[in-house]
Amino acid sequence: AQLSLKVALAADPGSADLHNLYAYSLRKGANPDMALVFKHYQEALRLDPKHRGAQEYIGEAYLVVGNAAGARSP
Repeated sequence: AQLSLKVALAADPGSADLHNLYAYSLRKGANPDMALVFKHYQEALRLDPKHRGAQEYIGEAYLVVGNAAGARSP
């Protein structure tokens, strides 16, 4: 899934949905690169600040890295 999403992102880098899905696939994969995960969630939110999936999943990502304060931030 990660490779397919990476290819789709190269074709459509302005898609908040693709950034969100790619970040999710990275986060759920083996040995996630959390810096890359946050980069793509943040890009999804830059493109669409009200993207519900990205808002939820970035909060979960902050919890994974032990940043409860970041998880609560709007």
